[in-house]
Amino acid sequence: MKICLNHFAAALVFAAICLLAVPNNAISHDGCPRCGKAADENSLWAPVVSLDGKIAYTTGLAPKMYCFGPDTPEDVIDRLMSRIYLNPASYISNSRWTSTASGTTGGQGDPTVLTYSFVPDGITVPDDPPPNGFGNQTNNIHAMMTSKFGSIAAGKAKFRQVFDRWQALTGLTYIEETNDDGAALFNSPGQLGVRGDIRLSAVPMDGSSGVLAYNYFPNTGDMVLDNAESWQSSANDYRYFRNVAAHEAGHGIGLSHVCPDDCQFLMEPFICTAYDGPQHDDIRGGQRQYGDSAETNDTPGTATPFGNVPDGTTTLQNMSIDDNGDQDYYAFTVPVNKQITVTVTPVGQFFDQCAQTSQCTCSAGDTVRTTDDVNLSVRLYGTNGTTVLAEASGNGAGVAETISNTSLPGSGTYYIRVYQGTTNAIQLYTLSFTISASNVPAITLTQPNGGQVWNAGTNQSITWTSLNVTGNVNIEVNRSYPAGAWESVVANTANDGSHVWNVTGASTSSTCRIRVTSINSPSATDFSDNDFTIFVPTITLVSPNGGESFNAASFVPISWTTNGVTGNITIELNRNYPAGAWEFVATVPNAGANQVLGAPATTAARLRLTSVNEPVAVDISDANFEIFVINNAPVVRHDQHGDVEPGVTTFTALITDDGGPITASLHHRVAGGGAFTSLNMPTTGNPGEYSGSFVTSEGAYEYFVRATDGVNTVDTDTFDFDVEDCPAAIVFDDGTAEGYNWANETPFAWAVKYTPPAYPFLLCGFQVAVAKFAPDSAHSPIQGRVLLADGSAAMPGTIIFSEVSGSVGNVIGGLPGGQVAWATVSTLDAFGSPLILGQPFYVSVDNPIGGKYEAFGRDDNTASFNSFFFDGCDSVWYAETDLVPNAQGGQRMIRLLGASIPAPTQLTIISAGNDIVLYWTGSGAPYYRIYSATTTGGPFTTLEGSTSATTFTDAGAITSNDVKFYVVVSSATP
Repeated sequence: MKICLNHFAAALVFAAICLLAVPNNAISHDGCPRCGKAADENSLWAPVVSLDGKIAYTTGLAPKMYCFGPDTPEDVIDRLMSRIYLNPASYISNSRWTSTASGTTGGQGDPTVLTYSFVPDGITVPDDPPPNGFGNQTNNIHAMMTSKFGSIAAGKAKFRQVFDRWQALTGLTYIEETNDDGAALFNSPGQLGVRGDIRLSAVPMDGSSGVLAYNYFPNTGDMVLDNAESWQSSANDYRYFRNVAAHEAGHGIGLSHVCPDDCQFLMEPFICTAYDGPQHDDIRGGQRQYGDSAETNDTPGTATPFGNVPDGTTTLQNMSIDDNGDQDYYAFTVPVNKQITVTVTPVGQFFDQCAQTSQCTCSAGDTVRTTDDVNLSVRLYGTNGTTVLAEASGNGAGVAETISNTSLPGSGTYYIRVYQGTTNAIQLYTLSFTISASNVPAITLTQPNGGQVWNAGTNQSITWTSLNVTGNVNIEVNRSYPAGAWESVVANTANDGSHVWNVTGASTSSTCRIRVTSINSPSATDFSDNDFTIFVPTITLVSPNGGESFNAASFVPISWTTNGVTGNITIELNRNYPAGAWEFVATVPNAGANQVLGAPATTAARLRLTSVNEPVAVDISDANFEIFVINNAPVVRHDQHGDVEPGVTTFTALITDDGGPITASLHHRVAGGGAFTSLNMPTTGNPGEYSGSFVTSEGAYEYFVRATDGVNTVDTDTFDFDVEDCPAAIVFDDGTAEGYNWANETPFAWAVKYTPPAYPFLLCGFQVAVAKFAPDSAHSPIQGRVLLADGSAAMPGTIIFSEVSGSVGNVIGGLPGGQVAWATVSTLDAFGSPLILGQPFYVSVDNPIGGKYEAFGRDDNTASFNSFFFDGCDSVWYAETDLVPNAQGGQRMIRLLGASIPAPTQLTIISAGNDIVLYWTGSGAPYYRIYSATTTGGPFTTLEGSTSATTFTDAGAITSNDVKFYVVVSSATP
């Protein structure tokens, strides 16, 4: 039980002096910390024990204390003090709340929420424990507040001031519970919406002075005031009332009395109005049990926020580290180019202190210093809350620690941490920090700063910010942080905040960090806050990997595995590893391949595989393998050359061989002549293609192609072709193709129709525009035909000429888009005579063999008035102007070689000896051919000769009585 007395009334008219009498067996050396002494010290605030661990109360209630007025007789005080001493179960020191209406309250140093309520007037305040000298009394606190303060609200406001002050200084939160159900006092726990944890009442005790108030310890906490006291005294904003109520509230949170009574602390037994509310040692007691007002700021995530802090000094007082498990974090936000100085100053006093006795005096050895109870340290953290920027911990206990002029790397929120070591005690402190402009060189790495995955072989940006840094920077990488070595990325590069690095690495590592350092100011450096990963994509060649043997002409299975590779794989071959050159084989999908490696033979071959998208992913066969050659004869593919006009004639052939090297030659002669003339056929640049040319004049020729690989020689069949001169081409197009058509194994054909201006028309050939952009395997031939316009509706009908001719569309090097080459098809007969046509006719082209796709040009800029096509799906000829699905607008690029030549007239035949002489009237033809027959109707198949004149002598024709008939024909050629 606690007793408050008014003592020395003459000096302190309104001062309530409170005395707590403590039984001798209730305290076991529970003095406040005596700092600075070598001897063991104990604190009244050190052992905070749950009530559940205390001895049982004989009354079931927590103990209480009395306050006495100045006129209380000494015998009354002694009698009450003696009762306390003889009832050890009535008092327990240093308890704290462990169960409240808001829930459990944690342990020592944890913040706690307490509710308080005002007991309804008329409720009985029991005599506890009886007899206390007053008996059961009737509560009238509401009437008292109206009487003393003018209204209930004004009275509640004074109580609120008391609780607010304790709340501002500790981790306590006081909330008024507006309900109080009037349940029995002192043994009815708080319940939200029903009654408070702390219940306030007032009763008439013993008139003015005497007993002033009493209060129960946790977990009861109820306060009873004497309604007859001078609470209405308004001096110093009702300090007399507030100090008495604050003192009693101190008991209500578990604080005991301390001695001596020298007017220093609120919890001394005698109330003093020389100060206002809780003082240094009172604050220590409250914060030891419930923490300071910033609890729970024990982590960066719960740090006390200062927000955006301007330049200048910020100070926070009455903070504490309440035990060796406590630490305080504070967060502040600044813009760029700032520095900070942080000081943590331990706060304490030097005073006498001891547990209360009946005389409330202390001995000579009870001096306490609270400045150095623990050794405080302070740290400054970066914006992630974990990177230590600076620390101050070198001074001893009781001495301030200061972090001076530390540059903050950039804008953002930083953290201050105050902490101690292993001493289980409380230390009050003042925190102050000063923000100012920074002049210290600093670098902050921003990327990579942890968590990134960078693929080797890719370009990645290393970024940083800097303050007060001049000159260039050095960038390094550590692939096995922290044990690994730092290796250079770039030794000297501009301090422009960014560097593009083509990431290197031989193997994947997930513990990489980047470091950027100023060259001029090496102390300005920063590295990644956390690890990032350098991932190295890999290819592992499985086969061939050494020891295999492959036929150069056979497909070689190539297999591999990959990790992190996307896209295609390039395959290369080295036939003389390691000195030989790497030759391209193929680029294939990332799924394995089969490739012919070809000649020459080697026993030192290796393959190299490289990712197209990730070139760092590369692998080479671990050992050599063999490529052998079975030297078969070359294979020559060649289409017979068609008839041509005089000029340079080009011959091509496709030649393959499993050995090599290949030598190709063209052998030609005039038909029926002597030895063949040989000329070299070099490669054209197209795969396996060889070409040769020579000048031809009118006549017939024979030729063949020869290929040799040094062991085997192969000749093609001997082919023949004619060279005849034809008239200038009859042209229907502008020479440039806008479109192309080919049969694609469907029997399509394309044609032009021609109606000669006069008859007969002599057709000695035609030209076809062909355009194969890349050579096929056999130089696609073309099918040319001449058809009379005697079909249905004057469509193509009777075929009077048909020939398969070699294509020259696959010219050396191929053709660019829009261009064509002209393939010539001759329609001259064996005697060099043209087709003689006496009616409209068609010239058509198509692809004669399945799988051969020569493309025929189409001039879309010219009207298709004489252009036709044969629809192989319908087996019907259509005009290109017909509205049918396969019609293609535009002019077919087919040109006619021929002319309309009228027949000669007025033929006269006379004899001259044994000769026959013929005369006629010319038709304007360049030549005339004379044919004979032995019957009137012919056939006229015997060519007697030709001439450009209008007369001809058949010498020696009259040798017998035979009859001879003659026909003279206009001709475009001799």
